[in-house]
Parts: sequence; C-alpha cells; structure tokens
Amino acid sequence: PSATYRMMASYYSGEHAETVNICTKMLKGKPGAAQKLLYTVVLARTYFELGDNEKLRAVCTSFSAYTFTQRNCEKLRAKYPVMEFFAHYLGGDLAACEEAAKKGMAAETRVYAKLAAVQSKFFHAVASYRLGNAPKAQILFEEVIYEAPKTHFARMAHTYLDAIALEDANIVACAEVLPDEKFEVYNKRTRTYLKVRRIILAVLMIILGISLFWLSMLLIYIS
Repeated sequence: PSATYRMMASYYSGEHAETVNICTKMLKGKPGAAQKLLYTVVLARTYFELGDNEKLRAVCTSFSAYTFTQRNCEKLRAKYPVMEFFAHYLGGDLAACEEAAKKGMAAETRVYAKLAAVQSKFFHAVASYRLGNAPKAQILFEEVIYEAPKTHFARMAHTYLDAIALEDANIVACAEVLPDEKFEVYNKRTRTYLKVRRIILAVLMIILGISLFWLSMLLIYIS
C-alpha cells in the first residue's frame, strides 16, 4: 500500500506513533504540494489528540508558513478548516473553536463526511475539556460514542469521560511521541518493487521517446 494509505489507516485506527513516523518520514522527503499539506494536517491532528501542544504549535506554524508562499493561499487554508480550529485552540479561545468546528463539519462534502463530522465534534469536545468546560465536553463525548462507537474517537472519548467522572486530568495527560529515526515506511521487498518499477517506467519512457522521434522522422520523409 502507498504511504498515504498507510498513514490514513494508522491515523483512523488510533495508532499515533506510526502516524507520526509516517508523516515525519514523508515530510523529510520531497512530497508534492498536495501531499505535503495532507501529511502536515494529519500530523497536526495527531499531536492534538496526543495533547502535545508544543509540537502542534510547531506544525501549525509550518503549515501557515508554507501556505503563505502559495498563490492560492486562502483556498488552501479553506480546504483544511481544522487548522483554523487548532489556531483558536492554541490561543485558548473556546468560542472561536466552536465556530471553527461547525465550519469544519459544514465544509465536509466528501464520501467520509460523516466520519469527518464526528472527528470535528470530538476535537470540539477535547478543546472544551482542556479549556475548562467539562460539562460541554461530556455532552459532546457522549454524542461521539453514540454516533461512531467503533472509531478510535469513541475509544478516546471513553477515556475522557473517565477523566471527567473521576476529576483526574492525569488520565488524559499529554503523551509525547518522538519520531523513530530508524522507521521505514516501506519494507525491503516493497522498496525493491518500487525501485524496479521506477526503472521499468524510465525505460518505457525512453523507448516511447525514441519511437516518437523515428515516427516524426518517417512522417517528415514521407511528406
């Protein structure tokens, strides 16, 4: 499977360490603009879920700096309303977080819109809890569990409800995840396959180029 597929599968399975490793590894390479933004946004989501505000802030700063250099800056930022949500969260503005969460849910028209809406609600619940509105957070967490009981958002919601019930914030304290420098997105067999595929494609392109050249020469000769 592609790195993007693995990343999304890891993220939606709640495998934070693997998600961090894949995103970090791919961002160190030279991904295209669309891929770069996707890896950055998913990394931000992961750090938010982990409660690592320091790393979340760094990723948000990177996102803002990159989009600022693009001609379609506003369009790119509008595509990922969750980044606006994170900015308000880091600024401690719960009211603005709520508005951004609503905007994020309204903007989702893709196939997995329902899952994205649940994610927005979960993020709103987490921000409410962390910024001091536990009653509101409890209601939202319960809705997440009801609407998507089999997701990792629901599993985490249960943990937050335990923290609220026991009045013990340590249950959901920040969990630091450091990238594994030895992590490989692809195993040896897959890397070999990709290398061979690139070679084959390069050879085919060369053959195609030569064929087009001789065809053009033939057409010139005939004419």
